[in-house]
Amino acid sequence: MNTRFSKVMIVLQIAFTVLAAGFILFHITDNLFVKRAADFNADFYEIVNWTLITEDGREEQITLPANVDVNMGDTVRIKAVLPDNVKDGHFLTFYNSRDFCAYVGDEIRYSFTTSRQL
Repeated sequence: MNTRFSKVMIVLQIAFTVLAAGFILFHITDNLFVKRAADFNADFYEIVNWTLITEDGREEQITLPANVDVNMGDTVRIKAVLPDNVKDGHFLTFYNSRDFCAYVGDEIRYSFTTSRQL
């Protein structure tokens, strides 16, 4: 019985050593060959000057979040000027539960629709 226990312990030690060596080897090769940006910097800006443009062309200054009184199915646009230090590759995040398209200038950068096709 003691001999059997010793053999099981040796097998477990070998398995643990192989797993540990594999883990260490994986991390060494990952650090050597995978290039990641080391200087990630996050700046946060709140855009406060929004303009609401209704379907009939009416414009008014709003502060988000806002409740907009429009008819169901009407198109509503909101626009704002991004700060000068926002460049290509930066992210703009916001919460929305409606269909929308995000443009920078006249270029569509992202669109979302709530309709689901099954």
